[in-house]
Amino acid sequence: MIPLSEVRVLGNSVLLNRGKVQVDRLPGWPNSASSGIKGPPEKSVPELKSGDEVGRNEAGVLRLSRAYFAELEKRSGETS
Repeated sequence: MIPLSEVRVLGNSVLLNRGKVQVDRLPGWPNSASSGIKGPPEKSVPELKSGDEVGRNEAGVLRLSRAYFAELEKRSGETS
């Protein structure tokens, strides 16, 4: 899983799906969850599945936060 995509999916879920994880595209919202969390939930960093409430699992959110910033650091090092 790519933490950057997972953060996008969770952000869209909060904004467009009342805080419930939305993995599939929502009708009328072409940019929602187009290619975010793929594979089984236990393989994603926050271990959330479609329909779970975003933010209810503090440990998962913390893991995702760490993975997100680690991925940003890694990518910024690739361009230096």
